[in-house]
This record gives sequence, structure tokens and C-alpha cells, in this order.
Amino acid sequence: MGFLNYVKNILSLNGAAKTGPTNDISSAYHLSSELRLHARYFVLTSDLASLEIAATGVKGHIKDLSYGGILADFKESWLQNPLIADQKSIEAKLTFLDQSAQVFVQVVHEKNGGQTVGLSFIHKNIETLVFLRDVLENLRIGSTFAKLDPALTKGKYNVAGQTVYRGDGPCDLQIMETDGYIQNMLLTFRSGSSYFELKMDQDVLTTARSKNEDQKVASQMEPSPEGIDISILRNAIQLILGFLSTHPKSKMLHLLPKLYKELYRK
Repeated sequence: MGFLNYVKNILSLNGAAKTGPTNDISSAYHLSSELRLHARYFVLTSDLASLEIAATGVKGHIKDLSYGGILADFKESWLQNPLIADQKSIEAKLTFLDQSAQVFVQVVHEKNGGQTVGLSFIHKNIETLVFLRDVLENLRIGSTFAKLDPALTKGKYNVAGQTVYRGDGPCDLQIMETDGYIQNMLLTFRSGSSYFELKMDQDVLTTARSKNEDQKVASQMEPSPEGIDISILRNAIQLILGFLSTHPKSKMLHLLPKLYKELYRK
């Protein structure tokens, strides 16, 4: 189904999907057995995504996210606040990493005295869906990474200390470890008609994109003039978060603070 047709369908649903908690990080990026209509994506740490209620300013950390809705933890209950009590459409700001979007939600269920709240989206505009699509598709693709068998790959992958993963897209992740630490890393992925890459060489981060549109392979890459292109970095982080959902013990987890620092520095 094309994205525009999907938009029409989901707008007609008007956010009717139910929401519920995801507890197991190893299966967090797969469709839940509960009643939410769309696959939910577990948010790895509390500082990645938030929901701020516009009328009250109360902010909660998102625990899981899907096209249909979210589950969020708040430090205080806001459900009985007279500014939003009995409202079926609640305006809020959804933030994921360094980007935000206006959303409208409705409460589906709550527990812990109203501090943990399940909300479904009321999709009033295409901008919210585009924002969610960009984030969720990267998380989905990242979750498809599977380790390649060195015996089935070309000689360049058969290097001591190197592990190679491949996922949908296509996308490749090459990790070189020395003494238990990641020394070099190369993430290559396709978006639209171009390839992009995030590279770490001895602690130095750079990004690049394919020189020509419609390249069939990521063989000719052009470094970003500014050193790091924020759009490429953001997409790469989302892919890595998806990877970590299915490889939670990977040492890639230890690279996240460095990547976050570079993203927010810009």
C-alpha cells in the first residue's frame, strides 16, 4: 500500500487503536499481542522521546510508540486538570531526539494513579503522520539487521575483530572491535534514490552520501562538506536504535552518548 493511501486509511480510523505497555526489550520492536492496531516500537531510554501536554505543560517520557498511539510515564497525574478534563482531543508536543511535532491524543487507559497513560493519536493532519513515518520506518529497518556469516561474504568482510550485519533497505553495519571496544564503525543505508553513511574511524565521526542518484551500490560516496550532516546523523541514530532493539547486548549501545552529543551540538 502506498503511503498516501495509508494516510487516507489511518485518517479515517482517527486514532482509534488501543495502547498498552511493552516490557520485554528483546521483542519490543515487534507487533504486540495486545490490541494496538499498529506495530509498536519500544523507546530504549527515557531521554529519547517525550510528550508535553500543551494546556498544562506537564511532560512525560514515552515508553513505546506506534502510528496508533503511545504509552508514556509522567511524574505527576494530569488527567483531572480542569484545563483538559473531559476533553476528547488533547493537544500535545511529541519530541523524538531533536525534532518535534504537534499532535492530538485521547486517553485510552491509565494506571499508577494516572502517572502511566496510554494515549491514541487523533490524526488531524498529514504532518503528524509524516513525522511518525520517518521515525518508525528507521526503527523498523534497524530492527531487521541480521549478522552475516563470514563464510558467505566477500574477503573484505573476513577481517579479525569485524562483525557485519545487513538489514532491509538495504543497509549494512560494519563494526570493528579491539580489546572489547568499538574502534571503527560504518553504517550504510539507502533512502529514496541515494545511499548515505555514518562512519566512525578512531573516534572521529563523519557522514557521506552517494555521488550519483540511483546508484545500485554504495560504492562512490562523497563526504559531507560540513563534516557531519545532521539529517544523515539523525537517521543513522534511529537505525541504530532499531538495531539495539534486536541486539540489546551490542556494544553499539556505548556509542549512543557520543552520537547524541554530536546531534545536539549542532
